[in-house]
Amino acid sequence: MTQDSFKILSLKREHVPSVIQLLQELSEFNPSIDVKKMWNLFKAQTNVHALVACEGNNILSYGSIHIYRNIRGSNIGFIEDVVTSRNHRNRGIGMKLLDALERIANENQCYKIVLQSTKNSSAFYQKLGFSFNSGSGMVKFT
Repeated sequence: MTQDSFKILSLKREHVPSVIQLLQELSEFNPSIDVKKMWNLFKAQTNVHALVACEGNNILSYGSIHIYRNIRGSNIGFIEDVVTSRNHRNRGIGMKLLDALERIANENQCYKIVLQSTKNSSAFYQKLGFSFNSGSGMVKFT
């Protein structure tokens, strides 16, 4: 298929099993709840936007952005779980997905967009205008 044969769409319930499988390329974490409950919990959140890149019935890429309002009243977009199938990388899919997530951030007047990246992926994000800030991002998994 050609580079432009995929579409960026909002996540739907029927996409969830394929997205969970795709996310295994990022992490071995496998949720222990059923798809219906997972979907209901996810969709109950406000200010969360999840997108997929589809080619026919195949999910090629996934990413989400969570819009958060800080105490000073500014919106921040947190991009989470961006992944493109290993079999479909270098086709511009991830770039188009990130572009769509950035448009959502702009529509929500986010003054910044934050994401975490592995060292292997940092060059990809830098090509899209992301940069390391003076602080160091940290995470604690619970």
